[in-house]
Amino acid sequence: LRQDVCAHGHSRPAGCRLRNLWRGGLQWHAGEHGADETLVSAVPQEDVFLAALTPREMLSFAAELRLPQSWSERDRNNRVEEVLHLLHIEKCADTAIGDEKIGMRGISGGERRRLSVGMAIIGGLPQVLLCDEPTSG
Repeated sequence: LRQDVCAHGHSRPAGCRLRNLWRGGLQWHAGEHGADETLVSAVPQEDVFLAALTPREMLSFAAELRLPQSWSERDRNNRVEEVLHLLHIEKCADTAIGDEKIGMRGISGGERRRLSVGMAIIGGLPQVLLCDEPTSG
């Protein structure tokens, strides 16, 4: 049995869970039986960050939203530090992200792209990570 999948239009938010594929589209759901396994996560082409925050603060904010409420603050902070280390952005972790469009200096383009990946994986490593132009920046 062969099924064709065509995904287009508005992108889904990072961290969406993919459970069912059917001809012509995707259906996004939480994992079965209460499992919180992320199957698919996406890294958007356009970075969406708060320019005044640091990478550590941005990842901490994402961790608050994506990690289970049962996790302690220490556990969340440990996850943030693990992601910073994994993506080699510890050196810029306390530098403002910045925004070139408004003339605010900050981290480099490559560090921004790695931070985007970090935002997608802070809740756990997905089975599939979709990256839109991952080498730009």
